[in-house]
Amino acid sequence: MKIGLSACSNGHSEEAAAQTEELVKVLDSFGIEPVLAGHYIAKTDEFSASDKNRTAELMKLYGDEEIEIICDISGGDLANGVIKYLEFDVIANSGK
Repeated sequence: MKIGLSACSNGHSEEAAAQTEELVKVLDSFGIEPVLAGHYIAKTDEFSASDKNRTAELMKLYGDEEIEIICDISGGDLANGVIKYLEFDVIANSGK
């Protein structure tokens, strides 16, 4: 089983990257293969990428037929920025 881990809001700090690595290990121990979105580490302040780029990473997870579940591992302050770029038909038809 594959699970997508997105970061549509606040990116993780470099210091918090160890928590994500620990999550990956735990999921692996249960036989779950995590697929990390490309932008989950904050580049400047809390931003890991532009709204458009964070959305593109999320939509890649929806487009991967092997991924069964998608969970967001970021905060919530910036997530509304992705709404205008979401492909709702793709999401609705993904079964995730």
